[in-house]
Amino acid sequence: MSTNYYLIKNPCPCCGKGEANLHIGSSSSGWAFALRVNEFDKSPKNIHEWHTEIFNENNKIIDEYDNAITPNNLWALIDKPNPGTLRHIEHYQVTADPKLSYDLVSYEFS
Repeated sequence: MSTNYYLIKNPCPCCGKGEANLHIGSSSSGWAFALRVNEFDKSPKNIHEWHTEIFNENNKIIDEYDNAITPNNLWALIDKPNPGTLRHIEHYQVTADPKLSYDLVSYEFS
């Protein structure tokens, strides 16, 4: 089972729509977190830029079911050491360091 996470930049307090909806990535049972990065769109380009956006109090994080997620809870999923998990680098072409708890995935996925 997997869950996708999205960041809504500067959501309107009335309607909830934001300047941009960015796909953060996906958490799947038994797999490292797939953190989406892309140099050709508005997505953050690396883990440091994602950290800044995720912890920006003007942004909102939701899962694919529209449940609000706190920055700390999401970050715990991304940066959770879990030895023995499957890595996307073994199955897809991604930029990642196998010593990290997440994989940087540079293409759109769901």
